[in-house]
Amino acid sequence: FEIPPSNELVSEMPGLSVSSFIPGTAESSSDFERPSSNELVSEKPGLSVSSFISGAAESSSGFQGQVIRYLKTLDRKIEDIATNQAKLNLYLLPNEKVVNSPPGMPTCPLLTIDSLKTIENYLKDEENLATMCVYLSSHVSKNPDKEKESTKKVLASLLGNSLAKEFSFKGRRGKMNFSAHPLWKVVKGALCSKLENSDLSEAEATTKSWLKDAPNRTQEDGTETGRKQTAKPSRRSGILSDSE
Repeated sequence: FEIPPSNELVSEMPGLSVSSFIPGTAESSSDFERPSSNELVSEKPGLSVSSFISGAAESSSGFQGQVIRYLKTLDRKIEDIATNQAKLNLYLLPNEKVVNSPPGMPTCPLLTIDSLKTIENYLKDEENLATMCVYLSSHVSKNPDKEKESTKKVLASLLGNSLAKEFSFKGRRGKMNFSAHPLWKVVKGALCSKLENSDLSEAEATTKSWLKDAPNRTQEDGTETGRKQTAKPSRRSGILSDSE
């Protein structure tokens, strides 16, 4: 018993042939050509390759560009979801210890003028400002007697000494005005979230002295002071002495 070739099987059925299943092809399999994607899609009214690629070119590079744009959009949506979830956790669980900062928030403490400009743009959004206040409130104690300590913790989490020494509270002596900067709003917002009955007068006084003392604290590069110390000559030998 032998299985007859497919051509003979089809030919026994009147009106049918290999070409009737694959239009435009020869009986020989060697002459068979796969129809293009345009031909396949064009058989369905109202569909085209461009409708799947949203107007992108039908070359591989155009398709890749479309995929990249789609992935970027998807990434932004995922980031938005993560941000909203983090904000929700901050509001619902304000007493929980916060390990990670909210997505999108610039890295703190700030060390440079460029990083300061970045956070200024970030805080233009009132929602970001409110979220940052809630995030930093984890450094604040509900004990009103610890307002000074809490203020220092919030300030230290915001500003490195190398940048803090460029501020004064009122912007005197050519320094930047901290009281007019959005970061002061963040400090007050973080404190008020736990110290509702405070007028923040102690926080203001603490901030003034903290900014003033910034050059004298250990800097980010490891130096003990931001001010240059000049050695004094020894009275006994006239030789410079480090101990005096």
